[in-house]
Amino acid sequence: MLRKALQQIKFFMGNLDGQTLSPSQNKIIFIAYLIPVALVIWFISKFSVDVPFNDQWALVSLFDKIDKGSATFGDFFAAHNEHRILFPKAIFALLAFTSQWNLDLERYFNVFLVIITFFLMYKIAEISYNQDKLSFHLLNILTCFLLFSLYQASSWLFGFQLAFFLINTCLLLAVFILSFPKNIAPNIRLFLSAGCCFIASFSSGHGLLTWLAVLPSVFAIEGSVKQKNFRSIFYIILFLLCYFFYSIDSQRTKSNLDILLFFKNLPTALDYFFTILGAGFSFRLIPNLTGLWLFLIFLFFNFYSLRKSRSELFSYAAPWLSMGWFTILFALLVTLARSNLGVEQALASRYTTPSILLTISCLQTGRILMCYQSSHLEQKYYRKLRFYALTSIVLLILFYNSVNLAVIVYARAWVEKVSPGKNCLEIIHYLNESFYRTEESTVSESHKKCTRYMDCPINNCLETLIPNATPSALVGIRNGAFILERIGFRDFPKQIQFTEPTKIYGQIEQPMTTDKPITLSRSSKIKVTGWATLPERSQTPELVLLSSDGDRSFFANATIVNKSDNKVQWEAEISPQSLNREETAIKGWVYDREGKQFVKLNGEIKLRISKK
Repeated sequence: MLRKALQQIKFFMGNLDGQTLSPSQNKIIFIAYLIPVALVIWFISKFSVDVPFNDQWALVSLFDKIDKGSATFGDFFAAHNEHRILFPKAIFALLAFTSQWNLDLERYFNVFLVIITFFLMYKIAEISYNQDKLSFHLLNILTCFLLFSLYQASSWLFGFQLAFFLINTCLLLAVFILSFPKNIAPNIRLFLSAGCCFIASFSSGHGLLTWLAVLPSVFAIEGSVKQKNFRSIFYIILFLLCYFFYSIDSQRTKSNLDILLFFKNLPTALDYFFTILGAGFSFRLIPNLTGLWLFLIFLFFNFYSLRKSRSELFSYAAPWLSMGWFTILFALLVTLARSNLGVEQALASRYTTPSILLTISCLQTGRILMCYQSSHLEQKYYRKLRFYALTSIVLLILFYNSVNLAVIVYARAWVEKVSPGKNCLEIIHYLNESFYRTEESTVSESHKKCTRYMDCPINNCLETLIPNATPSALVGIRNGAFILERIGFRDFPKQIQFTEPTKIYGQIEQPMTTDKPITLSRSSKIKVTGWATLPERSQTPELVLLSSDGDRSFFANATIVNKSDNKVQWEAEISPQSLNREETAIKGWVYDREGKQFVKLNGEIKLRISKK
């Protein structure tokens, strides 16, 4: 049976080695290409949460100006966290006003950009060398799995990361235009490619690097050495011009480049640099050593290709070398700016999107060199089989990295973290002024201890929508929500019922409820705990809220500390500063989203605030 299976594999490989493929082989290959795309689409549909998050709230004021007809070019050109995201802002606005800001549209637009990126890579690989069908398709399937890797989880789930995908697409389009439309005059190709680099430059800071990354492809254009040098210098001048315009009115902060830091702490900086390079290929299997290995292989391919700079080989390899250099430059830029944050930060999944290109560059350049030199190699079957086996193993590793359990666990934690914020935003009309009075000192102190969003403590359910949110940021969310409602992007309910059922759906357990009020000083706090469930529903509650006296609004929410089946344990720390009365009664409520009601919990706490 094993012998028969091996014969089938050998037969399949043998046919792939030929120039034509059977319909069944084409079908298998087509399905293999679709698998990573389907996985990403499933991932987004399963774990996306339709609520503005973090940087997306900065877009609300732009949408407001567009709706009023007062938006100017300056609003699009204005820096966002030191980046010029001119073109992403235009895309966000277009998608928002055509879909009432359906955030899933941004996520699927990112998928569309990656599909274009892969199509361009496929065409470059097809034009450069595709006589060996097996290596051609295996390497391109590998490329597809890399581009659609689920390790980019935060980028797939956070549509604002569009700039990372857009810059990759612009880079690929630039090198494709430079390299292969031989029927188009070189100067026209240079102009069109420059347009792509310009779009990338004003999509995010690292987009400026595309001008330098495409230089191997610029040099590979047909012409004399003098023409090649002139074109390269011209692109460097364009890079400097873009950087000049990019720097206009830029606000420099402590996170800007510290060039000396690389030399101040060289081992840490190098570890950070190589970790970025290797994370796209093997983020769980010693990424720094993997990055070093990829870096050395890439340098070898560069030296070898330069030795053949006047041959057809260099023109075939140049597009892939440009992609690799883009990753190298990106990793260097981020290392200079962020290595002081620790090596763990280099594993941020958003960095995977550009770092993947180095792995793809090495794989595809290696394929070209092997095929180009095939006439000088021993043509025994076992040599090819060894290559194919190695490629298959790499494919399995990438597949594991794409769908590994850690990513799914992260995505579930993401949904659990953000969903309360979505529910909190829905009831924005029922949150009173006290809800936004989180103490600045408490917020800053608690957030100093966390470096990752998933680890940060949440004192207020709106904080899940902006990491490290200050009270002013929470007020900004409220004002942004009202703007979204006014321009028709959201409709928050205003007629939610307050019900006090006879059946118990929750309880304030601590402190024990008595008729005698608890006396608190202005500087003290009291911890309240209890449990809650939803009436006649199997879902687990996501939001427990607190009100005072007969108010039909809430001054705080409780933190869910434990979940079991459809029941939750909650706790809250109440500060007298959140209360407007010297004597009051604290009541607990659970939000029933499907039933469109706030359900009162059993018991209430009477408080007396002393003037001391």
